[in-house]
Amino acid sequence: MEFNFKSWYLKSKLFFNPLFRFAINVMKTADTILCLLSLSVFIYQFGFNIPESQFYYAQTLYKLTFVFYFLRLTLSISRNIFQRPIKSSIFTLIYYLPVLFTFVSGWVLPQHLQSAHPVIEFFRKDFVIYFFTAIHVVFGLSRTLTRSLSKHINPNWLFVGSFLFLIFAGAGLLMLPNATTIPVTFHEALFTSVSAVCVTGLVVVDTATRFTLMGKIIILALIQAGGIGIMTFTSFFGLFSESRHSLQNQFVIKNMMNDEEGINHIFSGLRNIIFVTFFVELVGMGYLYYASHGQGWTDLWFAGFHSVSAFCNAGFSILPNGLCNSATYTNYSYLSGISVLIIIGGLGFPIIFNILTWARKKLANFLRTIIGRGYKNTHVPRILNTSTVIVLVTTLILLVSGTIVFYISEYNNTLANYDSIGKVVTAFFMSVTPRTAGFNSFSMTGLLPVSVLWMIFYMWIGASPMSTGGGIKTTTFSIAILNVWNTLRGRDRIEIRYREIAPSSVNRAFVIIFISIILIGASAMIISVLEPHIPIQSVVFECVSAISTVGLSLDVTPTLSQTSQTIIILLMFVGRIGFFTLLSCFIPQKTRLNYRLPYEHIGIN
Repeated sequence: MEFNFKSWYLKSKLFFNPLFRFAINVMKTADTILCLLSLSVFIYQFGFNIPESQFYYAQTLYKLTFVFYFLRLTLSISRNIFQRPIKSSIFTLIYYLPVLFTFVSGWVLPQHLQSAHPVIEFFRKDFVIYFFTAIHVVFGLSRTLTRSLSKHINPNWLFVGSFLFLIFAGAGLLMLPNATTIPVTFHEALFTSVSAVCVTGLVVVDTATRFTLMGKIIILALIQAGGIGIMTFTSFFGLFSESRHSLQNQFVIKNMMNDEEGINHIFSGLRNIIFVTFFVELVGMGYLYYASHGQGWTDLWFAGFHSVSAFCNAGFSILPNGLCNSATYTNYSYLSGISVLIIIGGLGFPIIFNILTWARKKLANFLRTIIGRGYKNTHVPRILNTSTVIVLVTTLILLVSGTIVFYISEYNNTLANYDSIGKVVTAFFMSVTPRTAGFNSFSMTGLLPVSVLWMIFYMWIGASPMSTGGGIKTTTFSIAILNVWNTLRGRDRIEIRYREIAPSSVNRAFVIIFISIILIGASAMIISVLEPHIPIQSVVFECVSAISTVGLSLDVTPTLSQTSQTIIILLMFVGRIGFFTLLSCFIPQKTRLNYRLPYEHIGIN
């Protein structure tokens, strides 16, 4: 009987495919269980003072998780090489090499060769296993979360739920014994976690003295995850580490991100956000390290914490008095670096990407002009869109006007002891930080009333859309001003750069302004009733600072009662989530009406 290889191959494939899929499903389930166990052991080992006798069991679990991680990564690499172009797997291959070296050094080499070379000895260290195990936990849980996304999940509920989960998880971690020098209550931990996740900066306990290095690392992680969004991180790692995803997973992520470019650009959009964030923060860390004359790991940690806090517009500091410390408040290079990081973080990722696209096109045309040889410039009309122009112009006006106002109003007050350069730099810093950053290099209680009112106005405006900052946003404020001006001129629409602003954007801007005023007014009245001894100006300042996720304070927040602090917590959460996002979770969205009724004018004035 003649042997038919093709028929045998098809039959074997038909037989082994169900077994292979079953093995993959079992591996995914075991992967998730091991990740959860490793995460629990991580928290137990580093959060509590456990005896050294129990370290053996923790390290055994880590090694088991690492071996499983190595086998799964090997299977993924093998499948990617045969099913996908080598170019798409090159980054995974580069990352796979140190994992392979660690596995070979610790488990394959004979005992007498494991300490034969310093490099081999390094890869056998426990912290290397901890590092790769932690990466596996992040990738594994991200894959599980991404696979579990369903088209029936409301993206707004997913966004709100991710922040709630991060807040309560952060509060629990901050209550661990090894996270604090003096134990904190649940209310104090919750307030700190909300302030970090919502990148606000208001505190009820001193971050520098009440938290250990581990607690400060937890706060930094909460700031980073809250500034970009925990779902942005998990979606990126999930899509990065998984070769295939269902369309419904991608549609849920697309709706959550408000991505208008289609599902084909989801991963590239997430990748760009992560890359720009880490790149700017690393550059900022290097500059702040240089500006502070750093000389060791402690100064590098100091620079890295403030770089992340500044770019995420969080306002947290690990100095006892914040940037009012004697080592920073006269370091004008340091304050300038913080200001630049705040401005970049407050522009918004779409604006940053649009500016980078414009700069790349201009640079390409410039190089073509220099090279010559018949190359023609490529013309792409309207690279800078209308949103970018509005944000840049509004930001520039606010920065310049704020610097002038603070320079004049505080010249003989807060700025009296500064030299001429210090007055300008500090006034500029005072115009930058109220727009959702929360850093202060001066005593807030010493400001004149006019400066306090101007800061309230700046905090209320805030940063730009899709940024790490809060407030009603610069575009909302600009559209409202343009609409008022056009109404006074008798025009029925807003036109900018040969484009008409959509009526829905105008309506949305005024709804946001109205809701923010209502929330600020109601919160200020309730806190004034609960705290009658506090001046109303200070109460309004704290409420605006909370709902705009700024973090500046007139030293009122720590003195509030728990009920008033709970109101501040709610304001920080609403300000970070956004009014429309939160309301859309409870108010059903109506479909567009397919008819129009006759107009009728209503008397207004």
